[in-house]
Amino acid sequence: MQRSDSLYVDGKWRAASNGATFTVINPATEEPLGQMASATEQDVDAAIAAAQKGFEVWRKVQPWERAKLIRRVGDLMREREDAIIRALTLEVGKPLAQAKGEAQSSAETPFGGIKESGFGREGGSLGIKDCLDVKYTNMVLM
Repeated sequence: MQRSDSLYVDGKWRAASNGATFTVINPATEEPLGQMASATEQDVDAAIAAAQKGFEVWRKVQPWERAKLIRRVGDLMREREDAIIRALTLEVGKPLAQAKGEAQSSAETPFGGIKESGFGREGGSLGIKDCLDVKYTNMVLM
């Protein structure tokens, strides 16, 4: 059984403010997979404040530099594809084929398949600036 008693907030690993954890259950076997830190409202508020602080730095980074960093995230996701697929299957019961498709598409999602030239999507009208504007965030925490 895996343990992750910590939350990653503001660049540091820390326990939940109340020290609580919960058991992650494999939905297929109903066996425990691991213990995870159980964030409180206080922990969520701290994470939101840290994200806002991070955004103030990120917004000053030039778009092409952001694109480079986001591409690196995609590269790291591809390197860790097998672990991501396994986690999706074990934690949420997703069939392997669907988990593989989700892991692969997630690595491409930041730019929606944007061309290396940065001048738009294949068959689309969005340019890189449209893809770099903050609209929403989708994350999987492991």
